[in-house]
Amino acid sequence: MDIPQLTPLAEVLVQSYLETAVYSRQFTVSYKQPPTTMAKVHHLRAIAQAHVGVHDLLRLCPEFVEYGKLQVVDVSTKRTYLVRSSAAVEIEDARQMVLFPRGMPETPIIMVIYRFHRDGLDLSITGTRQQPGRLRLVASGPATFIATWPYIAGPAPLPFDQGEEDPFRELGEIADDVPEDVG
Repeated sequence: MDIPQLTPLAEVLVQSYLETAVYSRQFTVSYKQPPTTMAKVHHLRAIAQAHVGVHDLLRLCPEFVEYGKLQVVDVSTKRTYLVRSSAAVEIEDARQMVLFPRGMPETPIIMVIYRFHRDGLDLSITGTRQQPGRLRLVASGPATFIATWPYIAGPAPLPFDQGEEDPFRELGEIADDVPEDVG
């Protein structure tokens, strides 16, 4: 698997992250407290599902959409990707050592593991396996890092015009904490 294959999905996730940051700031201003982490996670996935729904290269798997699951099919390669956060995979890995036997059958679905950080979005992949009699898929082994996608994509920006309005003040750093002057 190479970077171009995952770029459409990475672009959807980055755009969803940025839109979730806007939602978080608006919520904080309106309600004088930030949204919960769970609210931000569900918002991010709902936005990602909406972007995939109108994407030319990706098709949304609708089976679990109402539960916040993001599973997509790459139209060109016909590969199915199950998208999970790195935190969720770490929790599952810790639990499955005890709960699930290692002999579960492998599936053709590729798990794409995302992690947002200051520099952008990291994507890693791993195979999946399924416990007999269950629908839930878990990682079948350690993840392989693919690449980091920066938050700003495209051609290099034009030189900064000091007379222009600074849009960064509108959003600021994307973080869970609230600036002192809000509220």
